Order: sequence, then structure tokens, then C-alpha cells
Amino acid sequence: LGLLVNFAGWTVPESIDGLIEALGEPFSVLFFLLVGVNLVWAKVRPQIGSIFQVTACRLLLAAALAPALAASGLLPEVPMRRAAVLAMFCPVSGIAMGHTLDFGYDTSFQAAVMASSNIASFAILWALINVA
Repeated sequence: LGLLVNFAGWTVPESIDGLIEALGEPFSVLFFLLVGVNLVWAKVRPQIGSIFQVTACRLLLAAALAPALAASGLLPEVPMRRAAVLAMFCPVSGIAMGHTLDFGYDTSFQAAVMASSNIASFAILWALINVA
């Protein structure tokens, strides 16, 4: 819905925008609470190599796709290209944890992957923002 509004060039009334923003605020607190509750170090420690591999794979894939997207011509304006590159390195969302819980996967592993990936993402975003 947000993409449709954006591509159509519509403006959202301030009251609706404020309501949507207020609804999204508690999500970040709940997300980190959910990650913290599921992060059991005793289960994570034996899988540290796999956690590193998943995090590295995600970030290397983004690093490979970012220049390709920027050079492809799909995004004609510089701010659009910068936003797309930054979005590729953004922290992962809590939706993956929801799927992990729904399908009965290892929640500690998923929490560790999200935490390590987010830490790396914040560092990379900081570097990209300060360089760009």
C-alpha cells in the first residue's frame, strides 16, 4: 500500500501519517525484547560458525547487488540509488523471528543471526552514510 501511494505521488494526510508512525513505534521495543528472550548463549555458542556464515553471506550478497543496482539505470536519480544501497544494508526485521516461531525452528539461532547481522548492518550503514 505504501509503495502504491509513493509511486502514485499521493500525499498522506498528516493525521493518518502520525497514526501509522505511532503504530510502528512499539515494534522496535518488542522486536529487541523478542530477540533477547530467544537468545540463549548455550545454544548459540556451538553454532557461531554458521551464524557468521549466514551474516557474511547476507552482507556480501548486498555488497554484490548494490553496485549492480546502482549501475543498472533502473534508478535514474542519485538519491534513489543511495537510498536503495542503504536499504540493502539495513538491519533485518523481526518478521523472520515470527516465521521461526511459527514453524518451530531454532529461535536461539535466529536471534543470534538477527543480532549479529544487525550489529554489522549498523556499522556498515554508519560508514556508508558518513562516506556518501
